[in-house]
Amino acid sequence: MATVTTQNLSNLHQVVSVSVTPDDYQPAFNLVLKDYAKKANIPGFRKGMVPTGLIKKMYGPALYNEEVIKTVEKELVNYLKAENLNIFGQPLPVNDFSNLQLDCNNPINYTLDFEIGVRPTITLPNFATVTLPLSEVIITNDMLEKEVAHLQKQYSTKETVTEIGSEGNVIDTTLTACDDNGNIIEGAVAYDATLQSSYFTPVGLQSLIGKKVGDTLTITLGEAFDEKDLPNIYSQVKLPANVEGNATAKYLLEIEKIEVDTPMPIGEELFKKAFPNNAITTETELNERLTEDLKSYWQSQTQNELYNNIYKYLIENTTLQLPDTFLQKWMETGRDKKYTSEEVQEEYPSFKKGLGWSLISDEICINNNIEVTKEEIKNYAHNQVLQYMGMQLTDSMVGWINDYANKMMNDKKYVEEAHNKIQLEKLFGYVATQIKTNVTPIDVEDFIKKEQEVQGE
Repeated sequence: MATVTTQNLSNLHQVVSVSVTPDDYQPAFNLVLKDYAKKANIPGFRKGMVPTGLIKKMYGPALYNEEVIKTVEKELVNYLKAENLNIFGQPLPVNDFSNLQLDCNNPINYTLDFEIGVRPTITLPNFATVTLPLSEVIITNDMLEKEVAHLQKQYSTKETVTEIGSEGNVIDTTLTACDDNGNIIEGAVAYDATLQSSYFTPVGLQSLIGKKVGDTLTITLGEAFDEKDLPNIYSQVKLPANVEGNATAKYLLEIEKIEVDTPMPIGEELFKKAFPNNAITTETELNERLTEDLKSYWQSQTQNELYNNIYKYLIENTTLQLPDTFLQKWMETGRDKKYTSEEVQEEYPSFKKGLGWSLISDEICINNNIEVTKEEIKNYAHNQVLQYMGMQLTDSMVGWINDYANKMMNDKKYVEEAHNKIQLEKLFGYVATQIKTNVTPIDVEDFIKKEQEVQGE
């Protein structure tokens, strides 16, 4: 009769020893030999009439090893179920089974050892006692005015003009590498570049004012263009980024077309284009809608800040122990993607953090029945399309968006990723309702700076 014993190597790390006798594995071995004898095609014997002894001589050692290991593994699984042990991954054989040398002609008792890592009991913080900071971005008139101006520019109209003015121009040009005197360098390529007035420095723009189609001028990239726009310019003339000397490169700029970008006036046409599904008829109503949009946007940003603080708090304050030695060995030998010892030492801290968060999030979801439905995944696909295209849903769009969502529901990878994102959002949303927050008003510039510092950590 099979027996199972355990030995603790360290916290949550055990060796399970499974002992089997011939009575446990021999009957199965004999049945396998008989089955092979019935099916074997061996010259000199009719099918099904091959002596069992010959089969044993030819195939016995391999079949014997296989049946002993199968029996041991079956007993191991039964033990884990009976003891209700929740383990990480799969049990790891202490010794390589492929090197076992078992004698099928001498059945004896065998003991095989396995290492297991037991999943820990998780003690979550008492959410009712937790207070975390929450920013509240102050919506100012300046922010509202910028939103109105952005909306006007988004629905602006372009008109071809004869010369470049002080602002609002979109200029089609060619840029060709040249020397200090404006002579084109032999073999230089003329690159098409569409430039806006806002790309230029005050000095660079001043040199363009009054210029007409067909005019040319020699520019130095670093002097003509604003620093924040230089990467875009380098890209248009195929210069690699962050190369010393780019800013001093000289180009011959030839003007091919000049347009003026005229912002759409505030009025009925702008209201209908910007918000086709809303009955906005006055500038006051527009300002109210944009103010609500600003509040909603910045609330989502501060909510992300809160969720990040919740994540950090849970990681730092959840009682959670892991069988480090087992997990490191499992990374080397028990996964499809195996690591070297050096890679394990390098990767294990981030692996441990990710595993810890997975256990914490699973515990919260299970304890609070946080689940994701198919309908929620489908709605997620709907909203993803609208956000990507920057559109509001209209009746004419319903059909093809439904078709897209149904198609994505057949993509297992997409469904899994959507499920995880929705579940995570629900998890953080749940925790946010259970804790207290310390709300602090903050200017948008200070909030952005704070978030940049967090991202740089």
